[in-house]
Amino acid sequence: MVTVREAASADFGFVRRLEESLYKCHAEARPDIFDAGAGLFTESEFAEWLSDPSRLILIAESGGVPAAYLAGYRAEPPSEPVIRDIPTFYIDELVTDPGFLRTGAASALVAAAEEYAKKRGYERITLNLWSFNSSASAFYADRGFLPLNTLLEKKIGEENT
Repeated sequence: MVTVREAASADFGFVRRLEESLYKCHAEARPDIFDAGAGLFTESEFAEWLSDPSRLILIAESGGVPAAYLAGYRAEPPSEPVIRDIPTFYIDELVTDPGFLRTGAASALVAAAEEYAKKRGYERITLNLWSFNSSASAFYADRGFLPLNTLLEKKIGEENT
């Protein structure tokens, strides 16, 4: 059975380990963009997130063992005046330990984040998804997430195939 709880300072090592695996995966898929060793939570940043009421870190446990985590916060208002400021909860990271894939841990975290957002008056949840992550794309689509916008790239001096 999967349960969800708010993170505690003792979860730092677990979150850091999964965050490292996430960043490594991104760096392997797009080494031209990602640096696997950069941007990881420090212990003090993790503590700041835990004490900040506008941020959330949830832990999913399976049989009392941490299985996945979700980190999110209130999205910043849009910088373009033509776009309405809709209260939005942003999922910054959702990572599952490989040993707990397809156990319901990630689904439980998304459901808990949705409940959290609903109770606080948010009107939607958004997240950023890299196009190389097809399994995450399918996961979110199965939970009702739809594309909001698309960012395209063309590398200068290269033909895209």
